[in-house]
Amino acid sequence: MMVVDRSGARRQCVLLGLVVILIAGTPVHSVADDVRLSATIRFEPAGERVASFEEFVRQLFVLQLEAIDITVSGRVPARIAVVVGYAIIGETVEFTLSLIDDNDGQVIGVTKGSAPVDLQLDRLLTERLATLFESGQIAVDSIREDEALRAEARASEPQEIAVDQPMRDPPVGDTTARPLPAPVRTDAAGFPRFEAATGGAPVVPAGRASKFFGIGYGGVARVAYRVPLGAGAFGVGLSIAPIRFVRTEPELGAFFRYVVPVTVEARYSYAEGRRVEGFARIGLGASYRASDSSVRVDGLSPVLPCGVGGAGLSVRVAHRTQIVIDVGSTVIINLYRGPDDSVEAETIVAIVPSIQLSRRF
Repeated sequence: MMVVDRSGARRQCVLLGLVVILIAGTPVHSVADDVRLSATIRFEPAGERVASFEEFVRQLFVLQLEAIDITVSGRVPARIAVVVGYAIIGETVEFTLSLIDDNDGQVIGVTKGSAPVDLQLDRLLTERLATLFESGQIAVDSIREDEALRAEARASEPQEIAVDQPMRDPPVGDTTARPLPAPVRTDAAGFPRFEAATGGAPVVPAGRASKFFGIGYGGVARVAYRVPLGAGAFGVGLSIAPIRFVRTEPELGAFFRYVVPVTVEARYSYAEGRRVEGFARIGLGASYRASDSSVRVDGLSPVLPCGVGGAGLSVRVAHRTQIVIDVGSTVIINLYRGPDDSVEAETIVAIVPSIQLSRRF
């Protein structure tokens, strides 16, 4: 009679079942599991670059990106880029975070904010970066899958067997073309491109004009388009600065009562973004001259060439709002017809120190 060891057979079945379960439950490893996205962190300051702020943000973002399996790379370009535009104004920083697919330049998402430079700044930046990736999660996942497919395709390609070759010295003056790094964008996010201002001023005639006019008054209204330049900003705009002269000499003064200079001005402001900025300006244009209604003289040109210039300070009193102190001058070329029918010219100079309210946006 044959004796069958049923307990041993059961043990073998149980072990075989465990092996099947382990094999079925073991995840299949693929190249995609080893793929990590690479990213670069780029900074675009509006105005003066602040190295300490950039290093602070870089260290903060490296930790957060590593936590979501994104490796911060020093090479340019990586697959995605986090672009940090910023401007530090006094004790406040304004920032714009952009998430970009560097493969095609597509903007995945943008978020903006401002905060005082204090111990809470790191928390706000971290929250905004997390929000940026959450809003672009679909695009980021698609990029991950694309990078994984590329990695798997590279891994499946047949590998060439290296054949030992004799060592050769590199050619002298090797001019082999090498890829250039991707250009760094210079458009500063968040920079206030436009400025508008208005104000008033006393008008102090100088030189020969002081013999015919006393201290008058005037106003100014101007608009300008601005671009960052070095540590400051360069702007070009239009200025209208009407002047009312107070005559002290009855005859000539009556011919020159009101003047409205309209000029195209170039202006450069330095220490951009600081509480106190300096600036210089110069402009050329034409001035409309009006006399008293009771005086009518032939031979006087109603439109006269003119030039303006000045320098001063802008003091920030609120967000993007400044009080402007401008010490300037206006030069007008008075054209008229002389006794022999020739064109005569004389220069009228006025000192115009103005106070203006300026707003940037």
